[in-house]
Amino acid sequence: MKINLREQDIEYRIEKGIAQGIEQGVTQGTNETTLKMIRAMKDDGLAKAQIVRLVAQSRQISEAEAQCYYQMAIAG
Repeated sequence: MKINLREQDIEYRIEKGIAQGIEQGVTQGTNETTLKMIRAMKDDGLAKAQIVRLVAQSRQISEAEAQCYYQMAIAG
């Protein structure tokens, strides 16, 4: 059975939406895990500088980005 262009477009949009949803879910999960990790390290008595450095290294992000995660974790 031949699929017309409209049906192909709909299928493409659905597949693209699913892929974007999965990517957003992974990102959100990673962010939540990072915030939990920061809170746990703070509870264990690690200094802010140590936490920021460890987060930057483990996530392979800049220390400025890690600092933002630290601020979010402490604020929330």
